[in-house]
Amino acid sequence: MKKIAISSILFSSLSFSAFALNLSPTIESIIGADNYRKNLPLINKLFADETQFLVNGKADPVLISSRLKKNGLLKFDLGKSQTIQANFYSVGNSSMFLKILTDSLQELGYVKYHILEASMDSGNVLLQIELKSDSLIDPENLYESIKKHNCSITSIRQDDKLKWNYEIDTSSAVLDTIKLNKNQNIQLPTPTSDYWLSIETNGIIELISSANNWHPFISFYDKKLNLLNSFRINDKKNELSLKVPKTVTYIRISDIYNINNIKNGLKVRFK
Repeated sequence: MKKIAISSILFSSLSFSAFALNLSPTIESIIGADNYRKNLPLINKLFADETQFLVNGKADPVLISSRLKKNGLLKFDLGKSQTIQANFYSVGNSSMFLKILTDSLQELGYVKYHILEASMDSGNVLLQIELKSDSLIDPENLYESIKKHNCSITSIRQDDKLKWNYEIDTSSAVLDTIKLNKNQNIQLPTPTSDYWLSIETNGIIELISSANNWHPFISFYDKKLNLLNSFRINDKKNELSLKVPKTVTYIRISDIYNINNIKNGLKVRFK
């Protein structure tokens, strides 16, 4: 009987250690050390089946934060407007990362924020922002936005209630654009921001403006979002035709002065 008891204790200890190795660091980084220790019995119960929270053998911070939120261990509602600091990290393409992240923040309703730092050092990219809001950035909502760009959240860390850190995997990132095929005509609707098109081959792009006050601002980018060329035309244009080189992947269409000058949209032909 004593051997059985000792074996049971040993098995429980090993099981707990395996859980701690996979999930505990992630849980603790999200809710903080004090909350983790305080709520450890409930946490062990909520995450007993750790396989539900692993993706490719690694702890998924979004799945974990969702379970914590649903069980009252993580709250994003602040009750009143407060100053929040959010630090976003990535490795690799800084232009793509910043474009995707700022678009996602706008989609989530965070349109007014102060950029404290935007930097790149040895391939490590940082965007540090400060904003006023009555709610924190919900990782689930952020993930739903960035996954449209083939990105994911690999780490979440809470420094304190109002200071959060997010690591974003942008290794397979693409922009969420309007795809334009060869020999295709499309009607672009009234814009709320710049149009972004993607193409897979070279050709001629024709832009037709009707009942607009359009002063074209067109930019060509490669697949890594490096600027290749741009065209700024001060005069009002009803039609514009441009040759698109094979190195171009993304095309941004805007107006020099105000995007509202294209209130009736544009017709696009690619041939």
